[in-house]
Amino acid sequence: MAIYYPVIRWKLGERAALVNLTPAVKDQISPIIEFPFNCDYDDRKVTDFCNNASTDWGVGRPFYLDLSTVDFDDAPTGTDHPALELFRNANRLGLELIPIFNVDIDPDLLIAIQDAYTDGLFRYIALRITENEDDAAADEARDIIGETGINIDEVDLIIDLRDVSDGEFGCPTTQGFCP
Repeated sequence: MAIYYPVIRWKLGERAALVNLTPAVKDQISPIIEFPFNCDYDDRKVTDFCNNASTDWGVGRPFYLDLSTVDFDDAPTGTDHPALELFRNANRLGLELIPIFNVDIDPDLLIAIQDAYTDGLFRYIALRITENEDDAAADEARDIIGETGINIDEVDLIIDLRDVSDGEFGCPTTQGFCP
C-alpha cells in the first residue's frame, strides 16, 4: 500500500481537513506538518499543537513534525528547550510524532531532538533535504546523525522537491536529477 505524505502548514482549514478524513484514509497518510515561517515558539500554534494534533489527527497515527521554521531565539534560558517540552507533551498524549531535522538545524533544537530520542519519546526521526543542498550535505547529515547517536535505521529520508505543480522540479538538470 502506498502512503501519501502531504505537507501542511497547520492552518485551520488544513486541520479541519484532517479531522474530516475517515480512519481508512488516515491509514494511508502520514502528514508532514510545518509551521508558518518565523512562527514564535510561544505562538498558540506551537503551544497548543499537541492538544490540537491529538484532536485533529489522532493518537497512535504517525506524522512528521518540522520545527525548523519556529523561532526559538527568545526562549527562556536555564530551562528545557520548548521543543523538548513539546516532545514530552506529545508522548504523554500518545502522539506518534517523528521530528524532522535538516543539515542547517539550530544546534539547540538538535540537542532537544537528541534528548527526546534518548529519553525514548519517539523511535524515529527524519532528515529533510531539498534540491538546494550542496555536495557537502550528505556528509553533514551523516555527522549530525553520528553525533546524536541515533541509529541510521531509525532515520527516514524526505527529499523535498518543493512545488512541482508546474512540472519543474527546481533542481539543476546538469546533475542528472531532472528530465
